[in-house]
Amino acid sequence: MQTFPSLQRSIFSKTYLIYLLLIFLFVYDNISMIYNVLPQLLGLYFIIFIKFQDDFKYSYSFFAFILLTIFYESSRSLPLLSILFFFIFVYTVVIPIIDQYVGCMKCKNYIYIIFIYIGYYVFSLFLTLIFDITIFEISLVWLFYYIILDILLLVLV
Repeated sequence: MQTFPSLQRSIFSKTYLIYLLLIFLFVYDNISMIYNVLPQLLGLYFIIFIKFQDDFKYSYSFFAFILLTIFYESSRSLPLLSILFFFIFVYTVVIPIIDQYVGCMKCKNYIYIIFIYIGYYVFSLFLTLIFDITIFEISLVWLFYYIILDILLLVLV
């Protein structure tokens, strides 16, 4: 079988796109701190987290992702590594249950986004009870607004 070098995908272009996405999320996070109407893209962060966990060839980019989540947490006055611990908990406990019952990959991503926003809202309420500080102060209307915009962004991408 004859292969054409121009049709082969290079790993460099994929890593380049990953770093561009991380830079976009960094800039977008700064802009969303100024304008509260913009969603926080927490579901997109989780989809990227799953991508890094599933593909070990992107493991060197996972460090940049950890730095991005630390910046995200510090800009929103969240406890250090709370999002990362929440993502690890969901990835190890909840995702296998969802994967067992849902076969469609795009449907899984939508379910992940819905679960991440609602789960992080409950997780932040739990942390509020433990540490007696307000962590994720948002109404349910804004929460559903964020879910819908995150899903629309995932549909467009």
